[in-house]
Amino acid sequence: MDGRDYGRVDVMVRPDGGPVVLEVNTLPGMTETSLLPKAAAAAGISFAELCRRMIDMAAQRAPAATH
Repeated sequence: MDGRDYGRVDVMVRPDGGPVVLEVNTLPGMTETSLLPKAAAAAGISFAELCRRMIDMAAQRAPAATH
């Protein structure tokens, strides 16, 4: 899949304890009420900080701009 930085993987657990991947969402919702921002908030990361971190991760991969 070659995904980077963030995504959402929906998983169910079988009665025997084995995982079943239902969906890999490479672009989960990014409103303040979406699950990724809610998970970040639960970890003490504000929506603005989450966005900054995502931009920083992408910028670190980008080649240096030359002018």
